[in-house]
Amino acid sequence: MKPITHSRRDFLKATGLSASGLILGFPLQIQAASQPGDLPFEPNAFIAISPETGITLTIPVPEVGQNTRTALAMILADELGADLQAVNLHQAGPRNDVGQQMAGASAGLKRAYPVLRIAAASAREMLITGVAKHWNVNPDRCHTDNSQVFGPDGQSMSFIEAAAYGGNQSVPNAPTLKLASDFKYIGQDIRILDAQEIGMGKTQFAVDALPEGVRFAVLLRCPVLGGKLLEFDAAAAGKMRGVVDILQVGDKVAVTATNTWIAMEAAKRVRAQWDEGEYASESTKGILARQKAALDNPAETRVAQGDFESAFATAPIQLEQEFSGPFLCHSPMEPPNCTAWFHKDRVEIWTGCQSLNGLYEALPEYTGLPHERIACHQLRIGGGFGRKLDHDFIIEALEIAKLVDYPVKLMFTKEDDIRHSVYRAADRYRYRVGMDLNGYPLALQEINCQRARSWRDSAFTRYFKHAERKFTRLDLPLVTGPLRGPHDNVSCFTQHSMIDAMADRAGIDPLDFRLALLGDQKVFRLLGWAEPPAEDPVMANLVRIIRDRSNWKGDPSYGYGIAYFEKNQSKVAVAALAPKAGGSRPIEKVFVALHCGRIVNPLSARAQMESGVIDGLAAALYQRIDVQDGRVIQKNYQDYPMLAMPECPEIDIFLSPSEAEPKGLGETAYPPTMPATISALADATGRRTTDMPVFG
Repeated sequence: MKPITHSRRDFLKATGLSASGLILGFPLQIQAASQPGDLPFEPNAFIAISPETGITLTIPVPEVGQNTRTALAMILADELGADLQAVNLHQAGPRNDVGQQMAGASAGLKRAYPVLRIAAASAREMLITGVAKHWNVNPDRCHTDNSQVFGPDGQSMSFIEAAAYGGNQSVPNAPTLKLASDFKYIGQDIRILDAQEIGMGKTQFAVDALPEGVRFAVLLRCPVLGGKLLEFDAAAAGKMRGVVDILQVGDKVAVTATNTWIAMEAAKRVRAQWDEGEYASESTKGILARQKAALDNPAETRVAQGDFESAFATAPIQLEQEFSGPFLCHSPMEPPNCTAWFHKDRVEIWTGCQSLNGLYEALPEYTGLPHERIACHQLRIGGGFGRKLDHDFIIEALEIAKLVDYPVKLMFTKEDDIRHSVYRAADRYRYRVGMDLNGYPLALQEINCQRARSWRDSAFTRYFKHAERKFTRLDLPLVTGPLRGPHDNVSCFTQHSMIDAMADRAGIDPLDFRLALLGDQKVFRLLGWAEPPAEDPVMANLVRIIRDRSNWKGDPSYGYGIAYFEKNQSKVAVAALAPKAGGSRPIEKVFVALHCGRIVNPLSARAQMESGVIDGLAAALYQRIDVQDGRVIQKNYQDYPMLAMPECPEIDIFLSPSEAEPKGLGETAYPPTMPATISALADATGRRTTDMPVFG
């Protein structure tokens, strides 16, 4: 799909800039059509080169700390021939003409890479063609570098000047892309372009939005899940200096004040009466009992291949095991927040949202105003992990702002963030597995309590000719939604825990057992298997890399654990080492091997692997959300801990080289770190937990 020129008016509307020069729109997703013209072409990002804009790339994808902005700038600079430090980045707010605007599924860079290269190559050829005509030279003898067009006789012209000539050229149908050997930036460790601004506090995150006259709001919510407000007495709270308004907003009480602390303290003095509703007696114990009952009578079968019951009944080795994972909270360091201001028949919004397409569509409903009277500023997000895909905090800010005549900044306190959140669903799995005497997998039954989207495509199922997967979707008192590695971060733990149980029963090293499952010919023949259950040479190679880099089972002072995972077309293997003597670090070393296509910025790739490992360790060791009397028990970091810096392990990361286009990698390391951690601790202590977290 080729890039197209886009209207200058639309670009100026998007950026708020004035410009004359080269403006090029391009799509950030490739659309499939059965016939040409079946689908509309919807450009959703812009390259602009002009005296007013400089070299500007408009980015529709929200920035959540994954450094997509820097990676896109690197792609643009390489293919265009620009100086990377000269590229200006403009963050687009929610719009309907910019295609996919979601930071989720690790798809931002994967989606952008091929089309951004084409767009930048088109812009490069347009600049060269226009300037070559001006110089009256052959364009084939011209090239770009360092934000300049160079001619055959030593001529040069800056992109800013060349844009006046290039902007008049037609867009090439099939621009020539650069060879990878000519890349200057792609594949290099490039520091975040705005790192200095972030470090100096100049970059505006959502929490930094402070329009003139802003007042700070917190919400008093029913402590019981789903409870309703009956009445409230705000007399004591209203006497506090700095309190501006105390208002009923649906089933909540909003307190606005001159600063957040005053609002928080005033909210504590509001006396509210609640209808605690149907979940007032709900508890983690009750949820667990319903989960166990659901495993006994699964409602649906979604995978049935072969004849499980017969194969299991005749299997020489039969195993049955249950595993579970608790509710989890995203708990980003920047809690959900939104600033909103209704004035002059308009509304202005400042927030950090991961799902801008959905927000755009819903804003007229949320505000009661048409799009032309809504201005929504998308700011940098201080952590999301899926939590800020939801719009609840934006809706609540707008509900408060409608009742007052000043800008309102709604802040979730950390207690709000943990006790009134969107959680990863708790789940429980039961496995029945049949094997032959050599450990070869014959039959699998997997039953769980929440159906995941990726449920049918389980990598575990492919190892068995006779397999069935069943589930019962339970109604839960907590609102649930995606968390890093959605739908897989419980199942990855349970499946690899079951693989470990199979290897242990068969007397096979857990790493060798995995290599045999993945089709390593040398290993499966040594085990006496006639054929491999499946073949995945890429994953098998990652496991071998982990084996060598970790010196697998080579140091008797450690317990070893391993797991692997595939997500968004990326594959990763993770090994964890637990010191048998104990100490301040439950896991002392972690090894990661990643295959994700071409890596645009290895520095960012390693950072995402490290963050996935650290988050995965915290989830495996400590984190859980519990309910008692309809209330979430945990409230802050003292009882919902992050991994402390002294506990951080040494993390060794291997990035597998590849010429393939980039794949999604942001969610890959988190799920397998959990089972690798559990297995390492089991190997070190001789005691295996079947329920996460280990110390919860």
